[in-house]
Amino acid sequence: MAIREATKLELARLEGAGIIRKSVDGWASPAFPKLKKNGEIRLLIDYRLVNAITNAMAFPNPGISETLTGLSGSEIFTKFDLRQGYYQIKVRDSDIHKTGFVILNEHFEFTRMPQGLMNAPKTFRQAMSRIFGDLEFVKIYLDDLLVHSANVQDHVKHVNEVKRRIVANNISVNIEKSELMKSQITFLGKLIDKNGIKIDLNTLPLNKLHKIPTTKKQLQSLIGFIYWCLPHIINLSDKLLFLTDKLKTSKIKWTNSDTKAVQEIEKEIITNTNLAHFKQNTPLQMYCDASDTGIGIVLKQNNNIIGLYSKKLTDTEKQYSVVEKEMFAILKGIIHFRIYTLGNHVKIFTDSRNCTFTKPVITSRVARWKIALSEYDYVITHINGNENNAADHLSRVAAIIKKEIQKPFDINNLKEKYQIKDSEIEGSTVKIPNETAFQFIYDMHSYLGHPGPNKLQNTLINHCDINDLQSLCDKIHEDCSKCQRCKYGLTNYGRVTGSLSGTYLNQKISLDYVGPFDAHKFEGIPFNHFHILTITDTHSRFTQCKIITTPSSNETWKALKTIWIDKFGSPETIITDRSTQFTATYFWEKCNQNDIKHVMCSTGNPTCNGISERINTSINAILRMYKHHHIDNVLDMIHRLLNDT
Repeated sequence: MAIREATKLELARLEGAGIIRKSVDGWASPAFPKLKKNGEIRLLIDYRLVNAITNAMAFPNPGISETLTGLSGSEIFTKFDLRQGYYQIKVRDSDIHKTGFVILNEHFEFTRMPQGLMNAPKTFRQAMSRIFGDLEFVKIYLDDLLVHSANVQDHVKHVNEVKRRIVANNISVNIEKSELMKSQITFLGKLIDKNGIKIDLNTLPLNKLHKIPTTKKQLQSLIGFIYWCLPHIINLSDKLLFLTDKLKTSKIKWTNSDTKAVQEIEKEIITNTNLAHFKQNTPLQMYCDASDTGIGIVLKQNNNIIGLYSKKLTDTEKQYSVVEKEMFAILKGIIHFRIYTLGNHVKIFTDSRNCTFTKPVITSRVARWKIALSEYDYVITHINGNENNAADHLSRVAAIIKKEIQKPFDINNLKEKYQIKDSEIEGSTVKIPNETAFQFIYDMHSYLGHPGPNKLQNTLINHCDINDLQSLCDKIHEDCSKCQRCKYGLTNYGRVTGSLSGTYLNQKISLDYVGPFDAHKFEGIPFNHFHILTITDTHSRFTQCKIITTPSSNETWKALKTIWIDKFGSPETIITDRSTQFTATYFWEKCNQNDIKHVMCSTGNPTCNGISERINTSINAILRMYKHHHIDNVLDMIHRLLNDT
């Protein structure tokens, strides 16, 4: 009854304001009331039959990204929210009867433009463009106006001109939702300032991520909500594969792993990427990457990210060759960012040498794509995947392990994820079904820090019963983009003579530093650079690592004592190279005080301390794979690779 009475009041208000009137022979589209949180009523009118026989307007209606271009150099912002913008547009007298609707056994028609008509947004946009379209300092999106200026003096002039036109055209403004003279402003769900554009978390209902979907409609709603954040999250399409794949099943099955994956996405939404403002007539750099399941694009200008794009490949696109996938990524990227790339020089980076067209043999599909790109000013540059510093932002290098398992050999965890029956578990060995074996090994490969195929097989064979384990491990290693991009080939040092391995635990330990690394490429380190100290028992190969920002002899001994001696006792022998941290008098004195023999390798002889050299190689690969992650999580990954495989 409350909704009925509120609906009558709303109809009376609209009729009193001259927005609707009683209809005699108008059309009759069905209408429904929707109760707002503030108790007011919104009329929802189903104009689908009207829209079906309506000719669509050709007037352009740009999206949010295109609307927010041209803000470079602006530091002061004002937002005007137009009150009931559609109702400020009159309906042509001869068309009023077409807007008719029925509700509460009454028949009305609009004298002002209603919502729900297919041409309403473009009609309103056209009207606003006629009024404000010649003002370069005004951005228009439906009933929202953004005034932007480089300084306060210009901004006052700009705002006054907009106000003058608002008054001259009898436009109503919602003062409560408008913002004046701000250095940072919310507009279209974005937080805008002089540095760029981010997601406005205050207007984003993140609680939607906490609801577990039980139907396809709910799952589609969840995916749609996350996809709204697509421009600000690297490789979001690939990270949503675990959700989009569920749409193919008849029943939605939700596990703890899915919840954890959504939580990881929520973290990325909260720390979303700032997109710098685009500068006209300034060269662009576009980094393209393709995997078996998707493509990822990063557009940069003056070393600042101005755009992110990712796309899940269709079944047909997955059949493309490697070269075609890489070229497809270039095509989609340059077209997706057309508002930036058209008319500007673009330098495209790819790890596919064939895409540079230096070789005459390319497929007809790639040849057609090349013709489609002929209107753009671009050059394609080859860059080695494992040497590509820009790959920090590429889809596969930046992707977070979204299906991480907290305990790789925990029976309960495996039972839940892979739905293993009790009868298939015997002691500590788990029988992995053939249909889930590939995904299981892929998860283990990621969780354990991307070990090589032999090491992965030797790790799993004692815990799992998997058919054709060796070939699956080989296949996963060959297909793993991170391994192919970030692992260098082994260096041939020649014949290695002698042995430094201990014969029992804590007899000999090996110390070495790896680095320096750029701390800005990782989270959680408030310094410019850092090193990693590695301490390895030469008998068991058990390794402990610690971040060191200043690798002095004092800090080295302090770390050695904290993470090794205090836990395991003093070793008999320490093996190091001849770095100053280890040759310093302080370090020697501490070794003597603890009755530790200090052995130093000869200069320029990497085979002398080969254990540490191999460990350093693995650490470097992990750091290349997981840049822009929190350093604590990266260290956990390193320890798993070194100690759990």
